[in-house]
Amino acid sequence: MHDIGLTGIPREILREKEEELTPHQASIYRQHPVLGYLAFNSIKNLQQASILIRSHHENFNGSGYPDGLKNEGIHVGARIIHVASAYDEMTHKLGLSREVALSTLKKKSGYEFDPEIVFHFMDVLHNFNPVIGTEIVIPVSKLEPGMVLSRNLRTISDRLLTVANTVIHQAHIEKIYNFNRIDPIDGGVYIYKKDLVKQED
Repeated sequence: MHDIGLTGIPREILREKEEELTPHQASIYRQHPVLGYLAFNSIKNLQQASILIRSHHENFNGSGYPDGLKNEGIHVGARIIHVASAYDEMTHKLGLSREVALSTLKKKSGYEFDPEIVFHFMDVLHNFNPVIGTEIVIPVSKLEPGMVLSRNLRTISDRLLTVANTVIHQAHIEKIYNFNRIDPIDGGVYIYKKDLVKQED
């Protein structure tokens, strides 16, 4: 729900990268946390969530938006969403590797992201990794929840659907099926034969 306010932003602005927006476009785009906040704040059971939505673009050093909050003045839930959302965008939207995305989070710790949140986020990802096993290729129709991708999943038109090391859930399968009908998967789906397990120390 954290980006629900984007539904109120013109589509031509959403097509552009934030850093490439004009000052006027950027001011409109940066309203989306407030729009999300307003959508949920009037609903009693979602008022707490609305605070997190409003603050999920606040930077740890106070340079974020919409309110310029900093450090512990930003709700801890919003600080967590900020880190998780940035990682998700880097790995899924931009197609960066996990290693590059984590390195970027670490470099931006202390001014964009809460260093403690980044530390715990990286700790979670380092402790839960796919066991590298035999790589096999299967047709889309054979995908099942729990399988782990061994390679980025792309369509024939080079659209990135899911990145390597993603644990497949039913929502992924439905998304992949839908895209496969209009923009087929290129060369099948590469997965590890072993499932996701916790690494031993």
